[in-house]
Amino acid sequence: MPLELTPLPTNTPNRIELDAVPFAKHDPILCLLPGMFRVLDEKSRKDINIPLALAATHGPLTVELSNPYLLNGNDLSVLQAIVALATSGNTLDPARPELLTSHEQVLIDNLLAPDSSQGKQQPMREKVLHLQFSVSALLELIGWPACGENRALVQDCLKRLATCVLSIFPTDEPQKIQCFRLISVLSIRGESARWNRTHAALNPRLSEIISDETSRHTRIGLNETRKLGKNQAARILHQRLCAWINEGTTRPVTYETLVGYLYPTDAEGAALAAQLAAAHPKLAKQSEKKTKVLQLREMQSAMNVLATLPGWSVHLASDAPFVPDPIMTDYEQSRAEQKHNKSCSAARRAAAIDVMKTVIHVRRGRCSY
Repeated sequence: MPLELTPLPTNTPNRIELDAVPFAKHDPILCLLPGMFRVLDEKSRKDINIPLALAATHGPLTVELSNPYLLNGNDLSVLQAIVALATSGNTLDPARPELLTSHEQVLIDNLLAPDSSQGKQQPMREKVLHLQFSVSALLELIGWPACGENRALVQDCLKRLATCVLSIFPTDEPQKIQCFRLISVLSIRGESARWNRTHAALNPRLSEIISDETSRHTRIGLNETRKLGKNQAARILHQRLCAWINEGTTRPVTYETLVGYLYPTDAEGAALAAQLAAAHPKLAKQSEKKTKVLQLREMQSAMNVLATLPGWSVHLASDAPFVPDPIMTDYEQSRAEQKHNKSCSAARRAAAIDVMKTVIHVRRGRCSY
């Protein structure tokens, strides 16, 4: 029997006020999960067939993520926009099904995922955030032109994100597992193409992070991400560094670490390289050294783009100027300067031996939200 969906109001705007959605309150686990997003050209997707299977620890928690498809920087951009829009969404309570419309119940049911430990679905008990939007509004928030190619790209990204299964449990108590899909998506046609709407529900963990003002979250400024366009490498590094560097602070990082964020050396990364080489003979003839050089150049180019964002700066650790602290005594400042110069010398020696060991200092500015 076909599902009957409740008619939807047609007063949702096709455009949004960008100033009304200045940032996304993202889940730090998703921002820091290694290998979740990687640089992958959309044209290359037809040549690969690699499922995604990740496992990592985040403090006392173990996180597992699986998906039939690899995710790239474009999928990251769409997820960021959905998370940002969800701040103005409404809350759905699965414990009170009498208050849910038919399409809202479908969204909640689609969030359920088989428990990897028991092989069956567990009922949804936590409240989740629900939002509706037009693809045009989502493209405007991301910063991509509203053309047919980008509309199709967003639809493909939504499908890939909706197939992600996320499992989270305390490392020392694996029986307390939470298993659900990253998001659920439902597209509903309106009276005309102008009124077509996409409905989405976020998983309980992400919903709680967005709804709770006291929750620990990663704040990602959308004015910054819109300036990155479709630069996948820059978007991936921007999200990762936003989760790792507090606003108004500086942290050192090596070239090797940054390249690893873009091209993880995991099983999926090895399989991806093999399948791309099989599909493109030129890549098969490319030496490993040349591949690393190209990856290094792409990372450096992405960091140069990040350095153009207001408040951000990137410079080599060996060239970092010494900034005296006015609170220190003259003796303390002298010792601090000696330590700084010694660190710069060590950074120069490491870079001379192996360019991947080069250390850079990345500063993240304070955003005016």
